[in-house]
Amino acid sequence: MWDTIAPAHTVERSQKTGAVTFFVVRSGPRDRNRWLTERRNVYEDYRKVFGEDPENPQAVVVSIDTNDTHSVAEAFIGRIIFTNGSGEAALNR
Repeated sequence: MWDTIAPAHTVERSQKTGAVTFFVVRSGPRDRNRWLTERRNVYEDYRKVFGEDPENPQAVVVSIDTNDTHSVAEAFIGRIIFTNGSGEAALNR
């Protein structure tokens, strides 16, 4: 997520559900209004949160949410690609 307060690299569990963990990738106003590319190792992110290897994932969620802060936000989300360690696109399932 991109947070206005929490520093980048912060990892926090949702206070509402144990099934959601937030990874703060960016923080503050720098680079706003620019198209950015983010890369994550979701396998390692999972291991960091749950301490074990993930099973076959069934879903990935990308969202924008301001209902708790009562603020306004806007996001444009482009193509999402999952690759193997060599950068080759993973097979579609």
